[in-house]
Amino acid sequence: MRRAVIAAIIVSLVSGFYNFFIQTPLTLNPNSPSFAVYETFFYAPKVTNPFHQPGELVPAGLMWLLAKLTGSVVNAFIAADFIFPSVTFLALFLLTRSILISLSVLVFYHYLTYFPYLPSVIRLFFHYFQSGSYWPLIRGFHPQISLGLWFIFMRRPNWLTLTLLTYTDFFFWTMGFIWLVFRHYFRPLIYWLVLTLPYWINIISLLPAADYWQRNYYFVLPTVNQFLVLTFGLNLALWQKRWRGFYMGVIVLVAAASIFKFGPDDPIGHWFLRVVNPMTALLLFTVLFKYLKWPKLLRLALITGLLLFQFRLHWQYFHHNAAAFTIEPERVQAFTWLKQNTLTGSIVAADMKNSLYLPTYTHNQPYLKQAQLSQADNHEILRRFLEIYKIKGVDITTLFTDNRELIAQKRFDFDQCAGHFLFFRLYNQTNYYSCTLPASVLEEILTQYQQTPAGLTYPADYWMGTEPIDFGILLWENQTYKVYDLR
Repeated sequence: MRRAVIAAIIVSLVSGFYNFFIQTPLTLNPNSPSFAVYETFFYAPKVTNPFHQPGELVPAGLMWLLAKLTGSVVNAFIAADFIFPSVTFLALFLLTRSILISLSVLVFYHYLTYFPYLPSVIRLFFHYFQSGSYWPLIRGFHPQISLGLWFIFMRRPNWLTLTLLTYTDFFFWTMGFIWLVFRHYFRPLIYWLVLTLPYWINIISLLPAADYWQRNYYFVLPTVNQFLVLTFGLNLALWQKRWRGFYMGVIVLVAAASIFKFGPDDPIGHWFLRVVNPMTALLLFTVLFKYLKWPKLLRLALITGLLLFQFRLHWQYFHHNAAAFTIEPERVQAFTWLKQNTLTGSIVAADMKNSLYLPTYTHNQPYLKQAQLSQADNHEILRRFLEIYKIKGVDITTLFTDNRELIAQKRFDFDQCAGHFLFFRLYNQTNYYSCTLPASVLEEILTQYQQTPAGLTYPADYWMGTEPIDFGILLWENQTYKVYDLR
């Protein structure tokens, strides 16, 4: 165990050291990677109010505690990069009792996305060795927190660990539930059902929000890669009887989702990415390193090589992409002023990007509602948007333009991406990074924009923007931003 603790400390340093030479991990720049973008506008707001969505209460609650201990949400995400990857490693070690197996799984499981195209994976290794890559273990909340809890559940599958998974992530608890069913663990499910009543009450409360579900609906049939990974894992499970029920459960879930076209944010894709791929990697490396004998010296060399390989990937990636993790000083000054001079929970009217930043860098709430996060209907989300940009005097046609260059890079310019902000997947199912809308929809929006008066219908306490406005009282300004009191 002492060696495992030492290895966990090294994992902690490898996963988190990059924070020492970037400005901030939470950014929304056009070149910010997906994990930074999602942490900034999707997960960070949940940290400030962990009870708002019971389905992620555990990771949000842990991050809320870290934010209190470290002084800010940003500091919590920095601390999480050091803490949770090592916790995940230790949880997996307790399951495998092998440092080599645990490290191999955590370093390589995400490459199963390319299975069985081995030449593609080998090319990726060489490419990443030169340009670098970020470790999926630093992606909060998933898999940074949820994967470790999953390994704890796999070691102790009972009503308590399943309850923790239920309050962590839908894709993990559904996999855990079906596995317990195949193992005939029926009595623990009664206790689980009682303890998860708040979760189900929250789900029921969301059912009337039809627009919310339609904006987040995205169903994709299983891919060839996923069928091959499932078949491969099922064959590996023949060596380890304990896991056969897991793969039978996967088959049932995938079949049910396919038949009924169950589609809250591509469930089949998320099941594989978050659960099936790590489990298949676990079985693969268990067969390679546990059932086949390897000399101790070679095992030590492999452990050292894995850690150095991941360190190299992080060093190269964050050293070359440090500019992606920056925020303009003037924007930071405006956020600091709001945090120091306004009441917690007060509403700030601002443009799209600043509205996404506000819950992360201040204690304020945005006037604008984002389609993926808000339960508001489409009419309200659009009206709020039109009012803000009418006051700003912007030609909104520029906010729905073709952004194919950024799509090719899998990046966003949140200043110019109203299609995604307002409707998420409603009109662009597979084209996730697209900012455009169907011509007929855009025409209706432009007509409504012409008819929208330059005023705010819903309550707002402050205005933050780059332009002067002819209502409210100017409270503060710098070279770029102005803050007005609208009360």
